Amino acid sequence: MFVIVLVFTGFPDRLLRAQSQELFDNWLSDADGYTQAMQEHHKTKKPLLVYFYTDWCPYCRRLNQEIIASEPVQTYLARIVRVRINPERDERESALANKYHIQGFPSLFLFPAAAKRPLQLSTYRWSETGWVLMTPEEFVHMCQTAEGFHE
Repeated sequence: MFVIVLVFTGFPDRLLRAQSQELFDNWLSDADGYTQAMQEHHKTKKPLLVYFYTDWCPYCRRLNQEIIASEPVQTYLARIVRVRINPERDERESALANKYHIQGFPSLFLFPAAAKRPLQLSTYRWSETGWVLMTPEEFVHMCQTAEGFHE
């Protein structure tokens, strides 16, 4: 008779963090990345997605796993400028969060190509049963609709 003993080592959490890091390999990050993203946005006239997150945020992890990691969203994101900012990293990142009046995480903003100001995006929508996370297709549709906004 064999007995298997499982000891929790935090492996699943470390695996999720590693997968999350790979997911954002092609994103700009933090304050320097924000500056570069804004320059690229102005130069190329591509939409810009700004994503504020924290490492401890369960809603951020869910967004990463269920929305951002999806094929439709990855296809959409490949054609825009994107930057990811953790306000807890440094004073410069915290200052950016203050500039955007961040109250919670995740917080997403989309700068359409022709706009001077960003539009705040929500990844949740109201349903008959209450607030639910959007599907990846709904998220892409929302972003594409926001791209049509002009000031």
